[in-house]
Amino acid sequence: MERVFIVTGAIASGKTFLLSKMRKFGFLTLNVDKIAKSILANNIIIQKKIIEQFPIYKDSLGGFDIYKFIINASSAALCFVEELIHPIVRAECNNLVRNVRKQSKRPIALEIPLFIESLTKGKICYLYEKVIVTHSRFDIREKRAMLREHMTKEKFDAITSRQTTDDMRFMYADYIVCCENDYSINSFLRELIERNSFRY
Repeated sequence: MERVFIVTGAIASGKTFLLSKMRKFGFLTLNVDKIAKSILANNIIIQKKIIEQFPIYKDSLGGFDIYKFIINASSAALCFVEELIHPIVRAECNNLVRNVRKQSKRPIALEIPLFIESLTKGKICYLYEKVIVTHSRFDIREKRAMLREHMTKEKFDAITSRQTTDDMRFMYADYIVCCENDYSINSFLRELIERNSFRY
């Protein structure tokens, strides 16, 4: 039975919205980006390593300027931080999955935006059973992204250029969900739950 799902997809393709729906359907959900941001904001050792490598992100008191990093992080800085943080994130996610499996049969959904990118590089060590890829038209994704705080067209284009294509995501997908409206998402989730007969 499928109980641990990875939710992934392009920027603003509907991942977080799908997760919110899954939560209402009884899934335990986890946003990997939020875990990573929490580690970035609170782990002093990682902050010092970033400043040593990229002094531009040092604030006036010599500490880590997380606001500047979030707004203006270069591709090199992002790659460096991912290498530092994601092993910790993976460990936390896997511990959660193991603990939930021991205590209940509740289905779990992990939102991991760059899952396919990591998978193709051989860096995936997450415990999971199926991959759900969210999909929305480019113009819809761009419109959604522009509503985000600190988002610009240039930043959206830069993020998009670093991500893989939908065609590549679809190659690794067990499920593909159109996230352009409530009906398609609700239909998918009802079918998924019926298929697996979740009881918890």
